[in-house]
Amino acid sequence: ARYGVALYYVPVSPKLNENSPVFINHPEVKGSRIAVNSPGINIHCLCSSNKTSLAFHAEVMQNLFTEVPQLGGLILIIGGESYYHCFMRSDVAGLPPGVKTNCPACRTHNAEQNVAGFLKNTADAVHSVKPGAPVLAWPYSAQMWTSDYDQLELINRMAPGTGLFSEIDKDQLVPKNGYKKLIWDYSLDFTGPSDRILKQTAAVRKKELPLFIKTETAIGLEMIHVPYVPSMYRWAEKWRNVLNLQPDGVAQSWMFFGMWGSRSEELAWWTNWCPEIPVNETMELIARRDFGNAAPVVTSAWRKVSSAVGHIPCIPD
Repeated sequence: ARYGVALYYVPVSPKLNENSPVFINHPEVKGSRIAVNSPGINIHCLCSSNKTSLAFHAEVMQNLFTEVPQLGGLILIIGGESYYHCFMRSDVAGLPPGVKTNCPACRTHNAEQNVAGFLKNTADAVHSVKPGAPVLAWPYSAQMWTSDYDQLELINRMAPGTGLFSEIDKDQLVPKNGYKKLIWDYSLDFTGPSDRILKQTAAVRKKELPLFIKTETAIGLEMIHVPYVPSMYRWAEKWRNVLNLQPDGVAQSWMFFGMWGSRSEELAWWTNWCPEIPVNETMELIARRDFGNAAPVVTSAWRKVSSAVGHIPCIPD
């Protein structure tokens, strides 16, 4: 806090056994049974529409921001993991086509309206303690529960006080030589912006909601096993594409490598905070500082690596 740095929390909701004391004492809060690969395991989330369940969530968030007043805000992954609601990974085996959850209270609800209300409940609780703290919905892999590929219906239903957190590159099909490459996650190759983020940005701007962009600074999942890929010219291009969206905030690493002082991380710093300096000039200065007279050879190598990562045919699963 001395340096103006705030932590943003990514909460993970409880997933409880069907015989949990919570469900025995408050059966009305038992939400959707979650689909799992282990037979005989029956776990449920807390219901995302029940008033008592929503009060539980609100109480937790009010307590959190009361006890930790310097907390910056919340990032709520409401797609395929983390901040569970009754439409996330619900076990719909045996249910009629089109039914998206097995929760008795939520199964007749519109999924986007349900999730938007869940987000509003959380944001209202946070803002009762810390007005203005960003409460951001991250629809990472939301295609698991919504047929709206770009999540525009969800955005249109989101209340003031909530915002969107989304990726610069994810979920794009990129034409290649004779095939299309699916950018299902963070990429070294595709620098964005995806068609999806362009549509999301337009929808968010229309509603005047905050927009935060997720990217990576040093790796892509094509080569997640290394801490730094010096495809510097592609990194520069990706950062320009991030900045062109004019987001309210940017997250540049997600629990992978990338926050240890690599040159690509330094390039991100210069690109973000000194955009008036031409990117080529920044890279030449970094190369000259670190490699002296060999700088031209190094920048040439950076160009070749930047070109080479475009030939990686897929993002491995």
